[in-house]
Amino acid sequence: MSEQLGLKVAACSNSNTPLKRIIILEQHGGFKVSELFDAFIVSGDVGFRKPNPEILKLTLSRFPGVLPHEAFIVGDQIDRDVICAHLAGLRSVYFGLAPYNKEANAKSLAHGHLPDFSILDLR
Repeated sequence: MSEQLGLKVAACSNSNTPLKRIIILEQHGGFKVSELFDAFIVSGDVGFRKPNPEILKLTLSRFPGVLPHEAFIVGDQIDRDVICAHLAGLRSVYFGLAPYNKEANAKSLAHGHLPDFSILDLR
């Protein structure tokens, strides 16, 4: 689908577990991660964790010709995902439906860390 639209889709995870997570998804999920994403970056493999912008710069390097301002990150943690995006020069989309991040996200918002866009409801 993303290829038909001319889009590239990458997953960038703060997991400490190198590619093992992908193997588990493929064994138990019945699909190949390579069919869902054009790149899959795991911090345990590359040595950078969000909010360090290097992990997004590395992810973006997998797509030659795509400039930071042409890309965006969708994430549920403002203190990691949104701040990382802005430090790397990407736009941010806050997916605000995860209940476990509410307190940390409220603190980040109070400190002026604002996403470029927000998804707060799927209706």
